[in-house]
Amino acid sequence: MVINIPLNGIVNSFISLTGLEKLDNLLNKVKERSLCILNYIFRYLFEKVPNSEKKRSPYLARALQFSPYLSQSLIAVCKRPDLLKLIEDETFSEVLIEGIDTLVLFSGEQEFQDELVI
Repeated sequence: MVINIPLNGIVNSFISLTGLEKLDNLLNKVKERSLCILNYIFRYLFEKVPNSEKKRSPYLARALQFSPYLSQSLIAVCKRPDLLKLIEDETFSEVLIEGIDTLVLFSGEQEFQDELVI
């Protein structure tokens, strides 16, 4: 789901800002929906799955791999001088919201925090 276009010097940003508005909107809409689905899965994993089984879940391993990448993407976007203009775009703002929701979800999960320390 990644286009290798530098985003403020960062290649492989999760959020698409190629400069081609129609392409960016389509890609970011897909990414927003993907994050939404992942958030449902992570909420289920963190809230419903017993602690003893969480660490065996492949979703926890993926979350550990994905969270620094997502964090780096969000930080890069927030440093952009045109951030206010970007936020006005509904698709772009939705992808930002879902990304932030994902990181908030991770930050409150003890098993996730324990794995990050290791």
